[in-house]
Order: sequence, then structure tokens, then C-alpha cells
Amino acid sequence: MELRTIENNESINMWGYSELAPNFRHKETLKHKISCIYGICNSFDTFISPKDNQAYILFSNKTDLSSVNIFIYSTPKKEIHKKLTPSVHLKELRLLKYFINKTKKREYIISADCEGILCIWIYNSSSNNFVLQNKINAYNQNDIFNCILLFKNEINFNIDDDYIVFACESISDDDTTSAKVYSLNKGNFIKNMVSTNKEKIRNILIWSNKKNNENYLICLATDKIIFINFIKNIKEKEITTKEKNTFNCGIIFNEIIDNDEKSYLCCTSSTGHIIVFDLEEGNITCDILLKPYTHRVYDILPWNDKYFIIADCLDNGFLIFEYKFGGKIIGISNITCLDEDDIECIRKINHPEYGECVVTASHKNLIKIYECVSKNVNYIL
Repeated sequence: MELRTIENNESINMWGYSELAPNFRHKETLKHKISCIYGICNSFDTFISPKDNQAYILFSNKTDLSSVNIFIYSTPKKEIHKKLTPSVHLKELRLLKYFINKTKKREYIISADCEGILCIWIYNSSSNNFVLQNKINAYNQNDIFNCILLFKNEINFNIDDDYIVFACESISDDDTTSAKVYSLNKGNFIKNMVSTNKEKIRNILIWSNKKNNENYLICLATDKIIFINFIKNIKEKEITTKEKNTFNCGIIFNEIIDNDEKSYLCCTSSTGHIIVFDLEEGNITCDILLKPYTHRVYDILPWNDKYFIIADCLDNGFLIFEYKFGGKIIGISNITCLDEDDIECIRKINHPEYGECVVTASHKNLIKIYECVSKNVNYIL
């Protein structure tokens, strides 16, 4: 692997490569009309159904002023498999995610729109489709940016309920957000998470710290990352960077170093930074600065055990990061010209025809599937 240092404000075009980094080739575009005023963005997801072990793509469609449709696309049949009814949302979706309680084999879909309406859909065997279980109005809230489902029988929390945790933006002019906890069992709000009502939160994650047996809600905010003890609802620390970064997305990964498991957070910012934090110590182990406003990252995807694939919105391609000990990123491959649109959201599926695939959604309402064709990336530097 050839490596070189990235200087401040230097754009990565094609530098550094890994002989083992995956390569991708465009295979398929969803042929059905997809229309959303503000683009698909995060309002799509992929999943493997436990019923037939096949891959499906979940996406939204707004064709008129009256309602938003939610569809499930079958990758084996290459056609619309199901439509969720009734059409609950009137405005564009900001969030569409699939969850499964693996222990109980219970499937959920969470949808949320720009007016703060969040819906919980659950798979019903008699209708062979997802049916609306609950409609939540996050009062005085607009956009809902991310959500997490926490199942009491699948996590080691000391909790009695299944929870949905989500971050949403206030309708007031101060542009603040809050993280809220809702009980699926009781059907009501449990609490607002502390230290979130004056921040601009764009993503939330759950981290289980095995060393102190505590669980934390990690909020990626405008210029800081907030750690909140989930059960005690106490803010325990904040970490930040020298430059004011708006953190867009992140992923937690663990490594075993000298028989000691360490936890890291790899996150991205709208200012062009790729940053890795040691979660226990709070220090930065890696900070790569892409050229600001040339590379803008909105989503990040784990690929196997040693790569992250990052959607490079403004460059319309993928950044593939290879990391190892200490969360150090040791190589980057920038695969450009994969799409003529702004890639803002990426998912992963095991396609019945193409094998392991990356699925992208763009700001211009296209969903595309890319096949992993080789373990070799042969870029000329």
C-alpha cells in the first residue's frame, strides 16, 4: 500500500490504494418512478427478510401533493413487492428504516416526515405485509433525523420496555433539537434526554461500554459529541475538535489490541473531516481533512471487518477507508464517476443475482445497485 500525508485543505482525488479494497460496478437502477421534492436522502433502507432470506429495498415516493407512498422493492423479482397502507404521511419523509427483533423474529419499519410525524409499522403474517401499529406526533417538532429501536430481550440494559429513541428539530426559530425516548410497550413518551434541547443534533448512536457496564446515547451535534448515560439520563462528557465541525454521521467499531477491546467512533463532518475518536479516552486517534465543501459526507457503511465505505456526495463516488489498530485510517481509495447524482445515502445487501452489493440513494431521486466485482483496486496514482 502506498501512503502519503494529506496536507490541510488538500482534496483527495485518487491517492493511496489498498490491494484488498473492494471495487464496485454499477448493475441496476430501480426502474420505477421515484419522486421526492427534496430527494430520497435517508428515506430508504435495505433488509433481508427472515421469511424467504431474500433482499428488499425500502423507499418512499411522493407523486402528488396529497400523500407519500412507501414501497418495498423485491431484488429477486426486480419489481415492487408491497405498498404500505394507509398513506399516513402528507409531507416528504426524512427517515425510513427497517428493524428486526431477531429473538422474537418480529419486523418493524419506522417512517418519519418533515412535520414530526413518526409511524411504527409491524409485519403482520395474516396480511403478509407491514401494518401501521402506532402514529406518533412529536409535538412542536419538525424534522426527525435518526432513530434507534432498543429491544429489551436483545440488549443488556436494565430496562422493562422496548424503546424507540429519536432526535428531532423544534419548530421554533432557534433551530434547536432534542432527543426523545418513546416506549413501544406503553405507547407514550418516557423522557427527553438531558443536554439535547439546545443543540443541533444530526445523528444518534448507542454505545455499550463493557468496561463500566454502562450504556450511552451518543449525540453528534453541531460542534461537539455528547455522551449521555442512557438509563440514568445524565450527561457524562463532551468531546470536540479544534475546528467547529458539524458532525453528519458516524459508526462505532471495536478492536482487540493486546487482548484489550477498544471502542472507536468514526464520524464525518460537513466541513470535510474524517475523524476517529477513542470513545473511552475521548481523544482523537485520526483526523483527515478533505478539501472543505469539495467532499461532503452524509452516510457511512461498514464493509466486512476492515473497511468503511463513505458516500461522497459532491464527488459522486465512494471513499473506501481501510483502518486498523487504534482506529488509524491507513489508506483511501476514491472511486469516482459511479453516479451522475449526489450520493447521499448508502446501504448494503446480499443480492441473489449479484452477490454482495452497495445500494445508493441520491438527491435526484435515483436508487442504484453496485456489485462488488473484485478485491483489487488498480488505480494509477
